[in-house]
Amino acid sequence: MVRSTLDIEAYREKVESAHNVVRKWAHNTPILNSSAINSIVGCEVYFKCENFQKIGAFKMRGAVNAVMSCDMKQKEKGFVTHSSGNHAQAVALSSKFAKTNAYIVMPKGAPKIKINAVKGYGAQVYLCENNEASRVETCDNIIKETGAIFIHPYDNEKVICGQATCAKEIFEELKEINVIMCPVGGGGLASGTIISVSYTHSEPTRPRLISYAVLWLKKKGGGGGG
Repeated sequence: MVRSTLDIEAYREKVESAHNVVRKWAHNTPILNSSAINSIVGCEVYFKCENFQKIGAFKMRGAVNAVMSCDMKQKEKGFVTHSSGNHAQAVALSSKFAKTNAYIVMPKGAPKIKINAVKGYGAQVYLCENNEASRVETCDNIIKETGAIFIHPYDNEKVICGQATCAKEIFEELKEINVIMCPVGGGGLASGTIISVSYTHSEPTRPRLISYAVLWLKKKGGGGGG
């Protein structure tokens, strides 16, 4: 069994700091349950409704923490990222809050409704080919031209600590939890959830964490995740 070497106390401070940012710029979304679902599964199930979050997804938490944690000189350079949807909108809106530029790289196969949403937040959208290499290359070119700060959709400590505030809010409202289920895409939300579970509960009382991934076949030219 592999044991984590995570410095929980150090991350406690980082998540608390992130939550101070998130509280100001994002929603503390409601936790709801359903008697019908409880009856079907034979236990009490609660849902942290991040569909009510700004931009409609938890991605707002990580993006706004990453943007607002930068100093003024960094903010003036603007921010760049690659994403086919939710993170793109989150960085665009967070940059708008910071009164700076957002340069968003999106694959040509991204849903038009999400491309339009990103533009609606005032960001400049750059369409690239539907593959990771094209995303990275386009971002690199923008950084060379503008000096913008890159915010990765999930491989970024500020993003992860921002996502950790979702589980933190659950534990602040619900005191006894046996299991917490978390979806896994890139891993930002899952990583943040692990951090919050670890520092809010001692090991004997720690809820069991179940992470799950949904696999699907994309049509040719699909947009991918993010």
